[in-house]
Amino acid sequence: MDDENNIINYFNGLFDIKNKILKQVSPSFKEDPLRILRLGRFYAKFNDFSIASETIAFVKEMIRQGILDYINIYNF
Repeated sequence: MDDENNIINYFNGLFDIKNKILKQVSPSFKEDPLRILRLGRFYAKFNDFSIASETIAFVKEMIRQGILDYINIYNF
């Protein structure tokens, strides 16, 4: 919100929330492989939301590129 209580909505997030859509908004999503896991967590928690088709395609490409190989689950 700005100083006059107007909502700043650069990525049209209010539309997505209203329409119950989970969506990545920039290519920087691929910089952190944990974002895929967070997306899954949000999808499980908000089970009435859907994942945008472009986000599904983006995640599939990240997986194909091996980005999840950088997550070492054995260090937890």
